[in-house]
Amino acid sequence: MNTSLTLSKWVIFVLTFLAYTITFINGHPNAFSYSEPWTPTNSEDDVGSRSISYDDVQPSDEFEELDDEYDFNDLSDDVADDNFEYNSWTNNKRNPNSIVDKSYKNGAGYYLIEGPNHTVIGTTNLSKCYKTGVFQTGRTNNGPFLKNKNSGWYLAIGTSGNVYMTPTKNKDTILHTVVDMLDRSVYLYRIVTVNGQKTRLYLDIAPQSSTVQSGNTSTTTKFKARIGTTC
Repeated sequence: MNTSLTLSKWVIFVLTFLAYTITFINGHPNAFSYSEPWTPTNSEDDVGSRSISYDDVQPSDEFEELDDEYDFNDLSDDVADDNFEYNSWTNNKRNPNSIVDKSYKNGAGYYLIEGPNHTVIGTTNLSKCYKTGVFQTGRTNNGPFLKNKNSGWYLAIGTSGNVYMTPTKNKDTILHTVVDMLDRSVYLYRIVTVNGQKTRLYLDIAPQSSTVQSGNTSTTTKFKARIGTTC
């Protein structure tokens, strides 16, 4: 008799516990009830309360601002194209003292070299390029430059578009490069101000040296840059 009574009490206790548990679950805001579907807005852990408004995000003062006239000077990559090698991407703005040896060959097949009497010309003769066609490219606080490794003279473009070599740096030796992302070729140019307007003068080798403005570029102004002490 006592055993049956004790068993009945346990059954009643278990049933009561289950009933309270089911009632609690159905009444909880997060419960998956058939009577009221759960949504983020009726949850006690409302998603909206954890969201961050775009207006609340403030830009950091430590973000680096790009130059108004940002150039891709001394950029190269690991793609080999027509036997012209490219090394890992580098930005000499981060390391102004870095210098890379490069040679340049345009789409017309002319290597950029320093000719007799410090002239600037093009040649299809590979041996001549080995001798006077390697340029040290780098960047100082004054800007990017190309320095002939053989003579030590700097490539320069005057405000009138004349191309020449000079033994010392000046405003004419600040030469920029920009990469054509379609075929990995580069343009060498000088920025000049004419009547208050900035103009780019692009180096042209055909095979005599000259410059052209935007809109007049061609295969003789597009160069492949090979990194190394040989052409």
